[in-house]
This record gives sequence, C-alpha cells and structure tokens, in this order.
Amino acid sequence: MKTDSGRSPFYIKNYYDSQPALNYGYANPNPQHAWEQPIDAPGPMAVRREIENIIAFWMDKGADGFRVDMASSVVKNDPGKLASIKVWQDISSWYKAKYPEGVLISEWSNPKESSAAGFNIDFMMHTGKYNFSSLFFNKVGGEFEPQVSYFAKQGKGQIKEWYDLYTEQYNATKGKSYISLPTGNHDIQRLNAGDRNTLDQLKVTMTFFLTMPGHAVYLLWR
Repeated sequence: MKTDSGRSPFYIKNYYDSQPALNYGYANPNPQHAWEQPIDAPGPMAVRREIENIIAFWMDKGADGFRVDMASSVVKNDPGKLASIKVWQDISSWYKAKYPEGVLISEWSNPKESSAAGFNIDFMMHTGKYNFSSLFFNKVGGEFEPQVSYFAKQGKGQIKEWYDLYTEQYNATKGKSYISLPTGNHDIQRLNAGDRNTLDQLKVTMTFFLTMPGHAVYLLWR
C-alpha cells in the first residue's frame, strides 16, 4: 500500500487497508528485499516488546486477559507457522510470568498450533481446515458445494466431518489448553439466520455450545 508519508511511503497491509502489518519479521527473508528481516532482527524484536507494553497497559487496568486477532499471521512467509509459534512463545512466556492469573486467547483456528505457541484458548470456528462450518452453514452462494448443515431443521446433515476434526484437536490439546466454539462472530452469519429462526432451534444450538468441553464465547454485539 502507498501513503503520503515522506519516509518509507509504502506498507504491507494485514487485511484491510487501515490495518498495516506490524513488522514481526519474515520466516524466510528474501535477500533481494531489504525490508524482509528475520524474526530476531532489532526491528521485529522491538515490535514484540511494544506488543508486551500494550498488553501490560490493559492488564494493569484490571483486564482478565488479552485476545489476539489473526494471531497465526504475524510472521510473513511462514507456511508452517513455526516462526509465528516461536514469536508467541516468547511473548506468552513473558505474559505468564507477569500475569499468572491472566488468560491469553487467540484467533488461530488451529488449537494444536496455538497451544504450542502458549495460548490458553483458541477459537475453532469458520476459518481454515478446523472449523464448524458443516454444523451451521449450508454453504450456498459461495465457493463451496451446497450442503445441509447438521443443525438445519431438515435433519439431513451429518456430524462426522466436524466430529473428526474436533476430536483430533481435542485429543492433542486436552490438559494443555482449551478449544473455544464462539456462538457468533462478525465474519459469519448469526445462528439466528435463514430458516434457523425459532426459539426451539436456537435452544438446541446453544445447548450444544454450553455442553461442549472448553469455553464458549458469546457474541454480545450487534
């Protein structure tokens, strides 16, 4: 992205143009690109320390924990997420030493990886391989083949796809960290959507969320 700044007028965005990607470094820097620094270079290390300052600002005001959006994407050119895991291991070690009662939550959508990174809770919702799309979304009008979701009132959905993915993650993280199944998110449709719109239907889905292992996270806005 280009800006009107007189110094280094270009930046890499994270998702939206208003979200410049902070410099946590590159897992595999291209020597032809001077701006691609390794994760332990002075610049990326200074970013880590500043993130700790931001976390400390809120924790010292009495917050119970800290949630990290898009936590798995901090390091660029990191296909296996090993460098991103290493960065968060550093930050989470500092966090747990300074705030032993605090919780650290990630939007990673791969609890095995986020647990290795030091997070206490990870969302397993709609993104990546490990998601709950087959439970709630019919995948109509998008890039996926239409299907009837498990909680659709037609009763023609299947739970095996999700169950196998969840069981893999649960067995890998049990006793180490928790899986969170959010009841909603600003990126996805609401539980009360389409023909899933009666109180009885919503009671069934909420009962599912509240009786699963881990921590349910409630959508309170909108």
